[in-house]
Amino acid sequence: MNWTRKGKHRLIAKHYSKALIAQDFKNKTTGKIIDYALFSAKNASVVFTLTWSGQVVAISQYRFGSCKDQTEFPSGVLNDKESGRAAAKRELAEETGYAPGKMIDLAPRRGLFIDPPAFFLCVHFAFLALNCVRV
Repeated sequence: MNWTRKGKHRLIAKHYSKALIAQDFKNKTTGKIIDYALFSAKNASVVFTLTWSGQVVAISQYRFGSCKDQTEFPSGVLNDKESGRAAAKRELAEETGYAPGKMIDLAPRRGLFIDPPAFFLCVHFAFLALNCVRV
């Protein structure tokens, strides 16, 4: 690791549970210091979902960043003290009405950085839900 954090981060903006912060980093080799913007949010779970017949279960939601409906896998932030697995099952049921027959943890040690990790401080827990049925 060639970069080290310098000082405390500075809050640029905050809205609900999301924050944009700035942080200085120093390159140990060159001594160069850069000011970097980072996005902080709650950790979340995402579920890649397949039914008994092999159909993918996805949802369509309006996303403000793209200004259009996006097709995506069920996902959402973890509630207080909720595990990634519990959040994945809850989001799957809430967003699709499906329940998994089997859940496989795709990143059991530390979760995944699904969004570019260069900018995001949150972790996603990813699961493969197999043999899903509508409940």
